[in-house]
Amino acid sequence: MESFSHIYSFDIFDTLISRDVADPRSIWVLMSVGLSGERITDWPIDLVIDFKTIRREAEKRCTDTIEGNEATLDGIYAEIGKYYPELPEAKLEQLKQMEIELELKHIYGIAENIACVLRHLERGEKVILASDMYLPLDVICELLRKAEPRLADLKIYLSSDRKAGKTSGELFKVIFREENVSPSQVHHLGDNYAADYAMPKSLGVNASYYSESKLKEHESRYSEKHFGLLANAAAGISKRLRLAQPVASRPYELGACFTAPFFYGFIHDLLNKPQEAAPEAFYFLARDGFILKEMAQQMCQRLGLKKELRYLYVSRESVYLAAIYRINSTNLNQILDGHSDAPTMQQIADLLKIETHALEGLLPEVEDAEKPLNQSEVERLKKEMIKSEKANEAIAQAAREARKALVGYLRQEGVLDHGKFALVDVGWRASIQDALYSALLEEKPDIKMHGYYYGSSEVSEQTVSPNSKSAYIVKPSNRQKILKIIEVLTVANHGRTLGYEQSAQGAYSPKLEATDESLSQDEKADYFRGIHDFTIQMSDFLANYPAIQADFLAIDNCLLQDLTAGNQFVADCLGDLTFASGAFDAAKAPMSPRFSILESFKYIFVKSSQRHQMTQWIEGTKARSSMPSKAVLALDFRIIISDIFRQIATRDQIRILLKKLRAKL
Repeated sequence: MESFSHIYSFDIFDTLISRDVADPRSIWVLMSVGLSGERITDWPIDLVIDFKTIRREAEKRCTDTIEGNEATLDGIYAEIGKYYPELPEAKLEQLKQMEIELELKHIYGIAENIACVLRHLERGEKVILASDMYLPLDVICELLRKAEPRLADLKIYLSSDRKAGKTSGELFKVIFREENVSPSQVHHLGDNYAADYAMPKSLGVNASYYSESKLKEHESRYSEKHFGLLANAAAGISKRLRLAQPVASRPYELGACFTAPFFYGFIHDLLNKPQEAAPEAFYFLARDGFILKEMAQQMCQRLGLKKELRYLYVSRESVYLAAIYRINSTNLNQILDGHSDAPTMQQIADLLKIETHALEGLLPEVEDAEKPLNQSEVERLKKEMIKSEKANEAIAQAAREARKALVGYLRQEGVLDHGKFALVDVGWRASIQDALYSALLEEKPDIKMHGYYYGSSEVSEQTVSPNSKSAYIVKPSNRQKILKIIEVLTVANHGRTLGYEQSAQGAYSPKLEATDESLSQDEKADYFRGIHDFTIQMSDFLANYPAIQADFLAIDNCLLQDLTAGNQFVADCLGDLTFASGAFDAAKAPMSPRFSILESFKYIFVKSSQRHQMTQWIEGTKARSSMPSKAVLALDFRIIISDIFRQIATRDQIRILLKKLRAKL
């Protein structure tokens, strides 16, 4: 017999292979789903309704009565047979085979640890497998073969075969005897802290604990049992996509394990509207709609849905001006909304697509068009523009040209061909929809559109029946502070739409700004691939189990709460990347960097208007920072005061409170 100085032992389940459901017992819930699809009268009703409980209790009875307290699959089903004596042997065998088939269907390999096993084998080292498991050896070999054929050829020490388990240490003693090695010669890796680490360590084994197969915090939160099988499956798919990657990629994990689960329910519900309420076509708005459309296309393909899905290159810059017929304070503010703290006259003219000479003399003291304007000067300039005939004429002409190009592009994309169509976007004010509605009314007075949004922060006064809107989860009554981070999750593979140009043949194409370099092309590709993979696997799960109610709100609410509180996984993925905000897109700031104690103090005392230059997501920054830094940030008096006032429901109550304070003073 060949002698080895060291033996490398690996646990099997959740170390080398795993199931793509968060809780392994969900396999038994899927059995109930399968049984309910057959003739119910062929089975005891309670067995169909709650097979999970029946199966769990049968395993416990088997464990308590069998030698070594190590249950076997045959023994478990024998216990079920005792509980249901009316079930013939053939039916019990059918149940058992159904469980085995589901195990095979939902198993996958954990790439990192399989690669480790193969490296040991390539070096000629001895590798064995050790598992506390009720499944028979031939089934386990089949499961291993599906993940990596070479695993099935390894010697397996199985608790149900040996009547000895790892938890008690007895299975390791069997290994020492049969392999003729001392404990110090054995190196063991496994995911169960007690059975794979603490016990073998106490025996002298070189044990290592593998924790990556544990659910991430956000996966664990929404996979809780009271959220049902769907949430459990979503968390399991998320975990699978993490563990099946041969090389870890943070952008891939962010796409597969957070962004795709976050938006899946919104798109799924959108595509499954009752036929009578469904629009003729869905137009996804750039750039936030880019990944949403990609997800919608994949869902339609996998779920057999026939929908017209289109993508519109639009932006505030390309539609706001086109919606103006005469300038006023509202539409002028809308175009200039989000500008930098100190825009120049040239930047303002560029936004309005006019020459700077149209603004000459409106601010006599400003002679240099490149001179930054303070807030007071910007407000004065707006008022003077509204009063100036020259500025009015220039802006109106620019608006007509912008409207002609926009309407030409929209006509080319088939927007005007539909009786009623839908716009799809993340949110928040639906101002682009309002601008499109205004710009199209001149061309098509009977235009009808409905906007579907992940969330809304307000309901505009332009929201009327032909220009209706609905929000999926973030509604005006529960506005969140994390709108920016949600927008960042919807990164696209192209830059912002600046306008439209017409070719000599009359075709319109969008003029696009250069893409944001915060993420490299490879990182974006990994991110999109992660979103794609989750969407495909989640859709396949729904297609395989159509009886499961597809309600994703539990998942969405959990992930939304995570973002609100500051999800560390997302914060770590995006934290040090820089993103621009506002119409000028000039200054970029980090999303959620770690703060030192000094930076935390600085954040507390810096002007509110300058805080976003330090971090655009303070909750994410808190999640990433050290405990001392978090303690300093907790002293932020502005947040404390704001939290107090947030408890006051109305402005009238605020006025009453202030009156009482003044009276006391």
